[in-house]
Amino acid sequence: MAQGQKLLSFSTKWNDKLNEWEFETDENRNAGEIRMQWTINNDWTDWNVQFDNDSGRLRLKWQDNPNEWELRMGGEFITLRTAWRGRFNEWTIDSDSGRHTIKTVYGNSLEAWETRNQTDNYLGIYTTWEGDLRKWTVVDDMKEDVSMGTKLAMAFISILHSIPK
Repeated sequence: MAQGQKLLSFSTKWNDKLNEWEFETDENRNAGEIRMQWTINNDWTDWNVQFDNDSGRLRLKWQDNPNEWELRMGGEFITLRTAWRGRFNEWTIDSDSGRHTIKTVYGNSLEAWETRNQTDNYLGIYTTWEGDLRKWTVVDDMKEDVSMGTKLAMAFISILHSIPK
């Protein structure tokens, strides 16, 4: 999986649906997509990921536990867990790239998320326009050795827990 690319934005593929997302990197305007696996069932627990030539699956690890997700993509296994059980505004992401924590910036708003370590490994995810959850701007100042899968996992979990289901 390509490393060193910067993640720039996420947006819905269709204006009236939140189950298909496209993302952009600094090297490719249409770098990939994340889409719901089972749209007919409106199943928010299982997603397909496509980036460059890699495909993967992002899904809830246990059907009865919304506190843990996993992403398998490009030979990498990434685990996403809530920092506190039952609280979905702070997540720890473990991968080959290390451990990263992403959380909401403001307790009462889900439209802004940032990594906890803001000095040398920063990722910020914000709605491009306040109140519009269809387009997100990403500020990616992560080190070059942080995989795109790790960045996608952080962005996905932030957006997923910000949109109504």
